[in-house]
This record gives sequence, C-alpha cells and structure tokens, in this order.
Amino acid sequence: MFIKKIDKSNSKTGKTYYTYRLCEPYRIENKVRHRNILNPGLLEGIRKEDFKLLYDRIEQKVKGITVLFLSVPEAVEKEAEFIYRRILHEKLPGSKIETVTPEVKEEGVHADIRKVDVNSIENEDSRTFGGEWLSKQMLNACGLNGFFPQYVGDEEIEKQIE
Repeated sequence: MFIKKIDKSNSKTGKTYYTYRLCEPYRIENKVRHRNILNPGLLEGIRKEDFKLLYDRIEQKVKGITVLFLSVPEAVEKEAEFIYRRILHEKLPGSKIETVTPEVKEEGVHADIRKVDVNSIENEDSRTFGGEWLSKQMLNACGLNGFFPQYVGDEEIEKQIE
C-alpha cells in the first residue's frame, strides 16, 4: 500500500487543492497499475514523514497482523484505526472482518495444553557461549589475539578452562 497525492482544481474558481488516496499496486502482464482502495481526504494532523508509518499500520490491520511492540505516534494510530474501520464498513478489496486466531481444541485428558507453575522451574548446568565468542571477536579485532599465549603460559590457560 502507499499514499498518493492527487492535485485537483476547481474550474469555476480556478483554485487548486489536493487530496490523498490510499492505493495498492498490482501487475497486469508487465505493467504496474494502481488500485484505489480509499480516499482518506486531506489527512490533517499527519505529517508527510509519517505517511509510511500510516499505510504500514493500515496494512497490518487489514491483513490481521498483530504487532508485539507498537511504536507509532498516537495521531497515526488513530488515523490508521479510522481508515481501517472505513475499509471494513465499505467492504473494500483486501479487507478482513476478523483476524485469524488459531483454534484451541480441548480433547479431555489428552490435551496438548498443560498448566505450568513458572516459579517452580529450576535450571541446572546452564552454559553460555555468546559472551565468550563476543570477547574473542573483540580481542581479534583489536589485534590482541596473540596476547594470552605470549604472556600467560599454556598450562595456566588450560587450568582456567577446566
């Protein structure tokens, strides 16, 4: 989706003005065409820099994508919700009435869902690898990869590892 600016003029007064359209690209053979989804109007209160956030958020709503961490300005979220409601109300192309949610079937005793007390979980013999790898990469980047074998004996390094 994208937002396209449309310039218009009044033939009686000669005054020019503009409006915006929410469009969707599609292909016919080798040519790209634009399908108008909705005419949201002037989009007052939305900065031009936030248009991408706006149409991305509308597309997420239309496709039923749930965003875990939402970081859009409040004005953009309100306008996206308003446009999404218009798309649903007018039953425009590509709109969904409900988001898809997975069905949970209960099969009695053999259900796959179990309740777990999170406070009772214990961890034994945990190992990390990321910190050591990152440290080695930093030593190599600084040119200090030969420092330990040169100034610390191999026996001492082996004792440290064990």
